[in-house]
Amino acid sequence: MGRLLVVYGFIGLSNPSSHVERLDWRYQIVIFWGGGLRAAQPLVLALSLPDTFEQRQLILNPTAAVVLFTLLVPGTTVGRLIRSLHLR
Repeated sequence: MGRLLVVYGFIGLSNPSSHVERLDWRYQIVIFWGGGLRAAQPLVLALSLPDTFEQRQLILNPTAAVVLFTLLVPGTTVGRLIRSLHLR
C-alpha cells in the first residue's frame, strides 16, 4: 500500500511540476512492480531477534516466505513487463 501511494501519489504530484521531467505511466508501472525488491532489511531484522525470544521462529518463517515471494515473483517477471510495455 505504501509503494502504491508513493509511486502513483508522489509521482502524480510531481508530474505537473515544471521543475521535473514528466514520468510516463509505463515507467510508473515498472517502478511499482519491480521497485520493491529490497528484502535485506526485514530479513536482517527478523534474524537479529535473540535466540531466547519465544516467537522468533514464528516471525522468521513468514518473513522469509514473504521475502522469497517478493524476490521471485516481481524479480522474474519485471523483464517481461518491460517488454510488454515496449520500454525496451
